[in-house]
Amino acid sequence: MRTSDVLANGTKRPLTAEEAAHLLSVEDRGLAFYNDIFAAAFDVRQQAKGREFILDGFLGTVCECTISPPCHYCARATMVDFPPPLGVEEVRDGARYIQGTGTRRLEIGAGTNPARADHIVQCARAAAESSTLRVWVNAGPCLTKSHLEQLKDCGVEEVGASLETINPEVFLRIKPGDNMEKRMQLAREIKAVGLKLTSVMMVGVGSDIEDYVKHLFWLKELGVDHFPITGLNPIPGTPLATARAASPLEVCRMVAVARLVLRDADISVGGMMNDPRLLPLQVMAGANRAIHLGAHVHRPRRTGGFRNWPAAESKEVNDLIFSNLRPTSEAILRELGLEPT
Repeated sequence: MRTSDVLANGTKRPLTAEEAAHLLSVEDRGLAFYNDIFAAAFDVRQQAKGREFILDGFLGTVCECTISPPCHYCARATMVDFPPPLGVEEVRDGARYIQGTGTRRLEIGAGTNPARADHIVQCARAAAESSTLRVWVNAGPCLTKSHLEQLKDCGVEEVGASLETINPEVFLRIKPGDNMEKRMQLAREIKAVGLKLTSVMMVGVGSDIEDYVKHLFWLKELGVDHFPITGLNPIPGTPLATARAASPLEVCRMVAVARLVLRDADISVGGMMNDPRLLPLQVMAGANRAIHLGAHVHRPRRTGGFRNWPAAESKEVNDLIFSNLRPTSEAILRELGLEPT
């Protein structure tokens, strides 16, 4: 199987599993390889999505995560105290602010916490009622079918159910307090009630090529609507602190292969890729959406957060940080000939 033939096929039709595996297994990945795979993926991206690039807003977290022990890549695994979650009225204020930045789509971020699932629904309803934003929710397998139906009734369009990896052994190693089958069942229920499905893959946590291909085609069979791809970014103080970080090229190669397989789905890049300086690479690889390169509302943090970005517009009001990276991201996108929405 020749790479040039696979890429030629990929510009005309979705790749097969064997073709996707071939692109992920190419060892001689010089500049010519990345130029060719990105060119093919960008061509399909333009056919499917045109010039539009979506910059989501983010508001959260609205409830603490109770997965125990915490996922090994997550900042919660440092055991540092986190600020309290946002209340319903703060969500209303945050949604109004984010809409005022020109944002059209909003993620409500929440930890997996069955005892606070009703509160998650209340926060999503508050955001939908106080704005014209297209709201989606990312909370993990604490949402029942009833919660999903309530979210749909209040105008939520999209809900997250992420595995990070489809390999059960790797899942258990990096997410020892979590349940893979519950996450898979949530993904199926999201589609069954008529909501759009978001599901994240994380590159660099131990999945091999077979795992990546199996994961990708499982999501394709489900009809995934939004596929965020992240890369492991080791956090000091966590069990994965000394692991090798994923490289931007590893992540973007997966983006390109995903675009050639999924075609019409929204594909975004997150985690270690939440950097506007990496936005051109994401676009060239076939992404059409970014979750954390727009407007944010969250509690003050000891470190990190968009308030530390010189390019971000940021202010603190009543113990909330209102940050906006849209102007920086929009300028980059327009320079690339795209229209940010």
